[in-house]
Amino acid sequence: MLKLDWNLLFTIINILLLLILVKVFLVKPIKNIIAQRQAEADEEKKKNAEEKAELDELKKDYDEKLKEIETLKYEKLQEVRLASEKEYNDIIDDANKKAKRITEDAETMAKVERERMLDKAQKEITGMIIDAASKVVASSSESDQNQDSRLYDRFIEKAGDEK
Repeated sequence: MLKLDWNLLFTIINILLLLILVKVFLVKPIKNIIAQRQAEADEEKKKNAEEKAELDELKKDYDEKLKEIETLKYEKLQEVRLASEKEYNDIIDDANKKAKRITEDAETMAKVERERMLDKAQKEITGMIIDAASKVVASSSESDQNQDSRLYDRFIEKAGDEK
């Protein structure tokens, strides 16, 4: 059987004291350190979550601004394209107007030159006919003169038709 004596009682008291001391000096500080580290970890998680939310917001703002810039770039390119097309069309229209004016001027000059040459030719022909007619008149009689006049009129009509 088991005997209760003082040694056993002191051993139990020593064990209890040892347990109390271990709990007070070892377990409690370890629990405090673990709780403190858990609080630090929770605080770090909270900070990370806040920073992540802030970064997500910044990324969202960045994406929106990037879209705005792309839209603005597209609009500016369209404006430049339209302006260049308008300028191109203006240049083409101006060139066409100048070409038309040059063509009209050339046609007018050609008509004037043609008229001048026809007048000159008609004057020369008239002069030659008058010279020929005066030679013929000088050598022929009155009836020949009527015939010459008719020949002259027919010649002028034919020359006028050729114009």
